[in-house]
Amino acid sequence: MQIPISEAKTRLNELADIVAGGEEITLTVHGEPKVRIVPLEPTNDPTWEEIMKPVFEAAKELKPEDLDKTNPILEERRRRNNALRGLR
Repeated sequence: MQIPISEAKTRLNELADIVAGGEEITLTVHGEPKVRIVPLEPTNDPTWEEIMKPVFEAAKELKPEDLDKTNPILEERRRRNNALRGLR
């Protein structure tokens, strides 16, 4: 299917449904093909939820004091602050 780009602007939702159904659409400018709209290919890439699930599961087991101990920057700040206060 070919359609002028000027017409596509007003029919974008309709054209998106057509492409989602598997058809390709070529957009033209002054009758010359310029852009082809094609349906997305299925992907096996993991979703954001699948990627983050192990992180969230591990975070459930952490306590605030664990976070402080495992962060060397926070440990160094705490050590310096305690030294300034004479708390060592």
